[in-house]
Amino acid sequence: MCFWNNRALVMEIKSNFEDFRKILIELCREVLQGNLDIEEFFARWPDEIPKTPFVSALFDDLEDGVEHFPGHWFSGEKNFQAWESSDMAYRLGVDTQLLKSGLREEHMLYLRKIILDKDITDKEEIKRLISEQKVSG
Repeated sequence: MCFWNNRALVMEIKSNFEDFRKILIELCREVLQGNLDIEEFFARWPDEIPKTPFVSALFDDLEDGVEHFPGHWFSGEKNFQAWESSDMAYRLGVDTQLLKSGLREEHMLYLRKIILDKDITDKEEIKRLISEQKVSG
């Protein structure tokens, strides 16, 4: 009985996350394009999403991206060249690939750590790691 309750809870959390996956992908896209200010980000962040380690890391990455999107000093325009080579954009790109993969949260968290710790920037290598995780998971 206890096992079933734990399993049902895991299924409910997974289901809840899946309900938010598309919203999170869209937030990543908007931040990567420099289209959100901090107020918009907080207004669009789904407060009811379970606060898991992956979600917390994603929130931090998105918030950093919104707050620190580089701009040109004098014109105030966004500096996309600096952004595209930034660590923040790299992290959000990884987050986006993982979200789009359809992997479960624990697998995304595991791969995220490997990818970021090893500074893997090749998108094909990241796709390979995701495929391996799908097969083993």
